[in-house]
Amino acid sequence: MTPKTKEELRVTALSGTLPMLSSIQLSWLKRKVGEPKGYVNRKYAWCGECGSPLPKETKSLVGRLSANSRIICSFCGKELALTPSNGSKQCERFYFTLVTVCQEFQVFRHFLVSKVSNKGMNFHISHTEVVQNWINPSGKETVLARSTTAGYYCDQWILSSDMSVKRPVRSHGSSIYDINPNYIYPYRRYIPTLKRNGFYGDFFDLAPSTLTKRILTNSDCEFLLKTRQISLLKYACVRGLDRIPHKESVNICVRHRYTVKSADLWLDMMDTLFFLGKDIRSPFYVCPSDLRSAHDWAVEQKERADRKRRLEEERETARVWEERYRAEKGRFFSLSMSDGRIFIRPLLSVSEFAEEGDRMHHCVFANGYYMREDSLILTARDMEGNRLETVEIDLKGFSVVQSRGACNSMTKWHDQIINLVTGNMHRIREICLSSRISA
Repeated sequence: MTPKTKEELRVTALSGTLPMLSSIQLSWLKRKVGEPKGYVNRKYAWCGECGSPLPKETKSLVGRLSANSRIICSFCGKELALTPSNGSKQCERFYFTLVTVCQEFQVFRHFLVSKVSNKGMNFHISHTEVVQNWINPSGKETVLARSTTAGYYCDQWILSSDMSVKRPVRSHGSSIYDINPNYIYPYRRYIPTLKRNGFYGDFFDLAPSTLTKRILTNSDCEFLLKTRQISLLKYACVRGLDRIPHKESVNICVRHRYTVKSADLWLDMMDTLFFLGKDIRSPFYVCPSDLRSAHDWAVEQKERADRKRRLEEERETARVWEERYRAEKGRFFSLSMSDGRIFIRPLLSVSEFAEEGDRMHHCVFANGYYMREDSLILTARDMEGNRLETVEIDLKGFSVVQSRGACNSMTKWHDQIINLVTGNMHRIREICLSSRISA
C-alpha cells in the first residue's frame, strides 16, 4: 500500500536507514535458534546439527520415540531430541525480533528465520525481515510488512514482495502483524515514554507490539503493569479490553499488596460474588489466601442459589396445578392402607409432592409426577410417620411402576410395601371404575 499520511511517509523513509543484521547478531541467532534434533527413520538416523550419522541402534527406536528420547552426537557433542523423519532434509521456521529505537519511534523488527538441516551437512539458517512495527510515543502504530497469500494461514509471507505500509488485518482476534516471536535479541532499546509507563523489559509471552500499544494508550493496562498485576494485564491485552473488570476490587488487591495469580479464576470468582450480593470491596472476599478454594466456594454458593430459584419457580408452577391435581386425583384422597406396621396413603396436594421430594431427595416433585394423568403417587410411612418409600401406581394397568426410598434407594421395607399395595390394588380399581360410571 502506498504511504499516504506524513507519518507513513516518514516511517517509510526511516525504514530504509535501518541496518541489516550484524555478524554478532547472526552468530547469536545461529547459537540459539531451534532445539538440536536428531532425525530417525527405519533406514537411517542422523544429527540435525552436523549431519553426521547416529549409532545404528538408534533406528530401532522408530515407533517408540517420546518427548524424552535423547542422544548425544559423538561428532558434534550436542544433546539431540530424537524426532521421526521420512526425508534427508528438514526445515524449521521461527520468528526472531530486534527491539530498537529510531528517533522517537519504538521499533520491532521481525525476521522469519529458516533452519535447514541436511543429512551429511552442517545446518544453515536463512532470514528475511517480514514485519516492522513502528509505534510513536502516543501509541499510534504504523506497520511495514511484506505481502501474504490469500490462504487461511496468517503467516504465509510472499518473501519476494517489498516491504510496504499495511493496514492491520485481524485474524483469530488479533492483527497478523502483532507477532509473538520465538526469540528476542537480548540487547534492546526502549523509548523513554515506555519506561515512564512502567515497562521494564519483560513482554510476559505477549506480542511485543501488542503490549507496547496497550501500555501507551490504555491507562488501566499501565496501572496493572506498574502494580505488577501481570495476570490481569495479560488477560486485558489478549482480550483487547478497554476497561478492567471489577476495577474497585483490583484497587483493593493493590492496597493490600495482593497479587492475582490467575486472572480467569479471580474474575470468575468476582462475577459469582457480585451475583450473590457479596461485598466485592472487602479484602475478605477479594484477597483469598487460597484462590482455588475460594472460587469453588463461590461457585457452590451460586449453584445453591440457582437451585433455590429453580425450586421457587417450580413451586410457583405447582400452585397453578394445585386445583387441577385435586380435581383429577381427589377421588383417591380417602384411600389408605395399613398392615399395622406400615401406613400408605396418596399425596394430597402438590405442596406435599414438594415436601416429599425434599425429604426423600428424589425427583417426584422436580419431574412433575403430579402432572401425570395415569399415575397415582402414594407415600409409605411407618406408624410414627417417618417416610419409608414413595410409590407410583399405573392407573391403566393397575400395577406398581416403582417404589423408591431416600435417594432412590430400596429400603428393607420395599417388598412389604409392594405386597401391601398389590393386595389393595382392587380398591384402587374400584375407585376408578366408580368414577367412570358416575361420569
